[in-house]
Formats: sequence, C-alpha cells, structure tokens
Amino acid sequence: MPDIEAPAIRVLVVDDDYLVREGARSVLSSVPGVEVVGLAANPAELAAAILETSPQVVVLDIRMPPTYRMEGIEAAHRIRAEHPSLGVVILSQHADPEYALEFLRDGSSGRAYLLKERLGDPAQLVEAIKEVVAGGSVLDPKVVDGLLEAQRRRAHSRLQGLTEREH
Repeated sequence: MPDIEAPAIRVLVVDDDYLVREGARSVLSSVPGVEVVGLAANPAELAAAILETSPQVVVLDIRMPPTYRMEGIEAAHRIRAEHPSLGVVILSQHADPEYALEFLRDGSSGRAYLLKERLGDPAQLVEAIKEVVAGGSVLDPKVVDGLLEAQRRRAHSRLQGLTEREH
C-alpha cells in the first residue's frame, strides 16, 4: 500500500522588508510539508493575495506601511473576521506585551506571536505554523516573559498605593 502524504500547509508571507520576506520564504520553502503560496509587501496587497492563493496560514509583520505602527495586528483582526479558519502568525522585532495583548484580544485560537529572530530556527516557526493550523496558539517565550513582567509591575504598583493600615 503506498504512503499517502498529507498536503503541504499553504503559507502566505507578508512583510514590508524585502530581506525578511525573502528570508521567510527561503526558510519555509526548504521545509517538507510547507508550501509558500505567495508573498505580499503590505496590508494593501494582503486581501488580494489571500483570495489568489487560498493560504491556510498568513505569516505577517506587525509594523508595516503606511504608519509603521500596528498595521499587521489590524490586518490580523480583519483576516480572522473575514476568514475565521485562517491561521495567523505574527513575526515581530518587539516583545512588547501591549502588542501581544492587542493581537490576542479576540482570543488565541489559530494565532501565534513570534519574534523575528525565530527565522534563524525554522523548526520553531514551522511548529508555530502547524499549531495555528490545528487551531492552537503559540507565544514566543520572550513575549510571555514580557507579559508576566508587566503583570508583576501592575500588581506591585497597586500595592504602592496602599496606606500603612491597608498593608
């Protein structure tokens, strides 16, 4: 009986930086079971690319034109609203907990937030892609550390406001 291989996971890569976009394409294209079906340079190209390529996962940057603020996160929310089963992997240079919380505000299913340094370890990126296709979620350990530190600071600052009697 012949082995039947599972179809490759279809990935669309979106990043305004040519080197990052091509680097992600190169890394992912070298992995069996992953097919890069398209590339886009900005959120304006994203909607058309999704319709043209029918990806299962979109890998995108947080900061893209025109304002270089949170276009990737805003695009992720639009993607999930229009295509609820489409996985989204954010690649960012920023381990900022506020970005992560905004990205996850509507839930974590089918979402991953990784730092761009993970491009150097294809296995981590591919595992995140597989996890979001399965409906799971992944947070970069540095992002988790940032979330925990922010929570600790908030708790500590609330204690600072107590009176001696309240302590």
